[in-house]
Amino acid sequence: MDSGGKGMKLNAKQIEFQTDGTRYDLVLVDDPYGGIIVAWTSTGYLWRYYEGDYLKPLSRDYNPHDAKNIFKWLELNLVTCPKGQLQLGTQLLLEQFQKDP
Repeated sequence: MDSGGKGMKLNAKQIEFQTDGTRYDLVLVDDPYGGIIVAWTSTGYLWRYYEGDYLKPLSRDYNPHDAKNIFKWLELNLVTCPKGQLQLGTQLLLEQFQKDP
């Protein structure tokens, strides 16, 4: 995916899931400084996810219960490949972005 004609590649994916009666609609973006940026745009919550470690809040306001649910889901479903590609189970999340010239 080209971002604004600058030739930059944006490795991002939108995911949806529901747990504990809450529907989550999140955007995941590879962070060039490590981890994955997790944005819940409808709430304004923003985190940096470190696989196997924690979900660091980047926004002032956030709900710890939601952070726990999101971290648990990411730990169970998200795999970070050595090349930094996000992978959900066996399906490569970013394959359509990787194929763009």
